[in-house]
Amino acid sequence: MKFRTILSLAVAAGSVLLTDAVCLAEEGGSVNPLALSKDIAFWTAVVFIITLLVLGKFAWKPIVEGLDKREQGIADQIDQAKKLNEDAQLTLAEYKAQLADAKAEVDTMLDSARQSAQKYEQEAKNEADAKAVAITQKAQAEIELAKKEAMQELANKATELAFDLAGKICQKNLDKAAHADLINEAVENFSKQTL
Repeated sequence: MKFRTILSLAVAAGSVLLTDAVCLAEEGGSVNPLALSKDIAFWTAVVFIITLLVLGKFAWKPIVEGLDKREQGIADQIDQAKKLNEDAQLTLAEYKAQLADAKAEVDTMLDSARQSAQKYEQEAKNEADAKAVAITQKAQAEIELAKKEAMQELANKATELAFDLAGKICQKNLDKAAHADLINEAVENFSKQTL
């Protein structure tokens, strides 16, 4: 406010000097801005003071109040903009933190999923290997059983043939040719029974 008052007084003093110079120029004298006419300077000062009082009472006060209000409004807007900027920075920092947390959570979930997939893959492989071993062992047991049954059946047939052959030999006294015929006949019967 002091600066405005000093500025107003300087403008007023300048206008007094300018008015004095204009008056001298009209009178036909040479214009010397440093030389003052006492009567013109007096009335100019009176008019200036009256103008200053009228302007101070009716114009400058509302103008100064308006400028102060405007200055305060601008300062308030600047403060509000700073506050909004700070709030925006805080919100941005929160969003960045949330984004980092979400990324870390996604990474954790992906690692967990990979580990679970590897675990299930290993379990499935182990289960398949165990089933393959079990099937192989079962097949080998079945083969062994079938082999034993076939050997038993073969032994039973051989025994039966031997008894038949021995009974036939015992019932007849055969010579070597009849003996060979009997063996050939038994082998043919054996071949027909196994087919």
